[in-house]
Amino acid sequence: PGSSSLTGAALAYDEYAREFFGEAGYNANINQIHHIESLFVNPGKHATYGAYLAYAPTWDYGGSIRAVWTLPGIEFTNISALRWNESRFQGDIGVGPVAMAGFQVHVQRHYFYQEDRAQTTDLGRLHLLGGFTYFSDQINNRINGQFFGFTLSPTFNTEKTTSWSAYGQGIYDITDALSLTASLRYIHETRNDLFPPDASDPFDPGAEISKSLETKFLPAATLSYKTG
Repeated sequence: PGSSSLTGAALAYDEYAREFFGEAGYNANINQIHHIESLFVNPGKHATYGAYLAYAPTWDYGGSIRAVWTLPGIEFTNISALRWNESRFQGDIGVGPVAMAGFQVHVQRHYFYQEDRAQTTDLGRLHLLGGFTYFSDQINNRINGQFFGFTLSPTFNTEKTTSWSAYGQGIYDITDALSLTASLRYIHETRNDLFPPDASDPFDPGAEISKSLETKFLPAATLSYKTG
């Protein structure tokens, strides 16, 4: 609406915007200014303004397969799992009866897990187990700020995690009640975070990438005794 159709409060805002932005800035932002001014106008009979609509839907799918192959004295197991998840969220952090300061969040995540292991089944008092695992996870994040009815440019972020491990374990039954367990696991994990450049922001520093690598050796030994 033009300034001639404004209420007193909206007209005061219009005059303030002209003074604050100057004539050139006022004309360049005329659509946004008029949108804010419309919030000062009575929406009509039986109608009201409201805060940003809050919602939080989630979609979650997944599946896994386990296969076992038994041979004399040894058993092989394969486990594969895949999961896909998507969630959205919107809310308003303002407490007014109009849409003030809100945000939209969109998260997509999918991961894959694979494990192969072998274990002995007929070595008397000695029981051996060994295997390998692989895990891949990717999370895509997007968030949009909202202000007085306007949705701002989104911020994107992608997180990637890749992890693999190898492990072995041996159990020796010293007696029927007393056993000794020794194990060793090696873990190798990499994480990458990517913030792509924002072409709409003249002050954006460009793409930002962070990487990390973590490795661990996890030895363990246990002496256990069964009672009863």
